Amino acid sequence: MKKSVSGNVITFSFDGEAPVTFDVSAVTSPACIAYAPIHAYLAKIGDAAAIPREDKAGNIRTITEAMRREAVATMVEALMKPEALMFLWAVMLPRKLFLEMSAPARRMICRWLQT
Repeated sequence: MKKSVSGNVITFSFDGEAPVTFDVSAVTSPACIAYAPIHAYLAKIGDAAAIPREDKAGNIRTITEAMRREAVATMVEALMKPEALMFLWAVMLPRKLFLEMSAPARRMICRWLQT
C-alpha cells in the first residue's frame, strides 16, 4: 500500500486494486474532527518508542524502558516548542505536501500544533 496527499484528499493505492480516497474536508463528525489531532499525537509520540534493535553499526542491542522513555520525552519536547510547525514539515509531513493542502487544512494543522 502507498499513501499520498493532494490538497485535502488522502489516497491509499494498492497494486492491482482500485485506490481508496479520504477527503479530510468532507469529515462532518465533530467527534472525529476533535479526536483526529489526539490520535495523530498518540501515534507520533508512540512511534518514537519503536527503537530499532539494530544500531547504525549493525550491532544488536537491548532496548530498555529508559531508552523508550527518553525517545518519547524527546518527541513530546519537540512537539511542544513554538517552532513545532517546522518540526511537522521536516519530520511528519513533507513541506511540499503541506503547501499543497487547502488553506483550511493548513489552518487546522496549525491549530492542532497549538493545542
